Amino acid sequence: MKELLKEPSTWRGIVLLITGIFGLSLAESQVDILVNAAFILSGAIGAAVRDKPE
Repeated sequence: MKELLKEPSTWRGIVLLITGIFGLSLAESQVDILVNAAFILSGAIGAAVRDKPE
């Protein structure tokens, strides 16, 4: 599990999973904001973290 937490794809997956869970209980207009925030955060993780840790 520790090795998985070093991979950017794991963090992006966690962000998207949490977004989906919280999105179930929000109004439609709030879901749009949440999804946009998740895309921004996922993109930032992808841009800031190396694919293969050294």
